[in-house]
Amino acid sequence: MSQPIRSLVEPPVRLPAPALRETLHLEAVEADARRGFVLEVSRTPDRPGASLWLCVIERERHWSFASEVSAVGSPGVSPIDSSFRFEIDGVPWLELERTDDPASRIELRCAAPAHAVLSTPSGPGSHPVLLEARFEAGHVLETGSGLRTEVHGAVGASIAAPGFSGRLRGRGAWRETRAPEAPIGGTVHGTLRGPRTSLVLRDDGDGLVADCWREGRVRPVRRTQLDPPGGTRGLRIELADGTRLSGRLQTVHDLSAPGTQTLHDLSAPRTQPQPASLVRGRVAREPLAGLLIDWRAQTP
Repeated sequence: MSQPIRSLVEPPVRLPAPALRETLHLEAVEADARRGFVLEVSRTPDRPGASLWLCVIERERHWSFASEVSAVGSPGVSPIDSSFRFEIDGVPWLELERTDDPASRIELRCAAPAHAVLSTPSGPGSHPVLLEARFEAGHVLETGSGLRTEVHGAVGASIAAPGFSGRLRGRGAWRETRAPEAPIGGTVHGTLRGPRTSLVLRDDGDGLVADCWREGRVRPVRRTQLDPPGGTRGLRIELADGTRLSGRLQTVHDLSAPGTQTLHDLSAPRTQPQPASLVRGRVAREPLAGLLIDWRAQTP
């Protein structure tokens, strides 16, 4: 009996769907960039726990915390429920309340066992820090077709740490993302805010681009250039209508952001911390301040 002829057409190979990464990010920086904070929650919906990062800067004092924690009360973080919390060993670490409209109001309370350094050592430290913050939205820069929401506005916060208690008021940014995990590359991400202008700097895969809100409306951007990291760095932006926004940014505080996992392997150890900075400067004669993170290409 003859053998059946095997088909020369192989069935298509089904690749695993890219892992999704959900991130919530709130930052606030005062106009002189000497005081500010960054709070970030990042996780994948089908895995337990989350990665949390807190950095608080109070002039010459600073505290940071980065750790894996458990989530309670929310199956995911984007879109997040109106309230949820995260825990460390059963102790509430972060509690967040928000209005139904993501571009409206957010209130959070964060109590973290931090380290008194600007780097990001993994795990709890010995300095209890309490951050209570309220974000009031001003304008939406980007909705990202449901994958990214970027809202800038005003932040009022109180900070308590060993030997310190104070308040912070500054311009802030709230970001929610739900998208495939990005590969590690030479990405620069930053936000800058002033009285009339807000900027989001990001790498879209083809180079540095900017989202710009200026004088009451979103302005299309044609070209963006940012100098390499340093004590001062030039920023040049050309809007679609030919308007040029240029100036120099001064680094006020150097800090570091936790590294990310590699593409499609979120269980892998994190890469090395990434350089970041609080900056201030004048761009098109307007004072701006904010946060820059320089994602370096590296082999995990």
